[in-house]
Amino acid sequence: MSPFLPFEHIKAFTEESLTFNKLLGIQVIRAAQGEARLEVPFRPDLLGDPRRGALHGGLVATLLDTCGGTAILSLFQNVDDHFSTVDMRIDYLRPGQHQLLAAEAKVLRAGKRLSVVDIVAFHPGSEHEPVATGRALYSLRVTQKR
Repeated sequence: MSPFLPFEHIKAFTEESLTFNKLLGIQVIRAAQGEARLEVPFRPDLLGDPRRGALHGGLVATLLDTCGGTAILSLFQNVDDHFSTVDMRIDYLRPGQHQLLAAEAKVLRAGKRLSVVDIVAFHPGSEHEPVATGRALYSLRVTQKR
């Protein structure tokens, strides 16, 4: 049995307990060993400027941050462990289209107090043309040794 939080717990926490994620329709597809994949199905109300037709930048930022946090969560062993975003840099590379948006995250360094995560947002099938990339720094409060 894995010492890490079960996928079902991570999925329920991210999708249901975090009400903003629920409002946006964020779905956890995969979360294990410091990596995560999340998706948001397209809805017209997720557009920024409707004349331009691009997904709202706030949606992209939220998906990147949530995916990074989910990757961190996949390394936790205790439901009482916590994290919070300290800093996040985002490069918006192209407009998000009228289709499902995915994000993948990988923990680069998991320290005792801080972790660094790289995240990329893209449309499935166009992974080589990311919508945005990000790097985030998370503060950790871990209740037991890793």
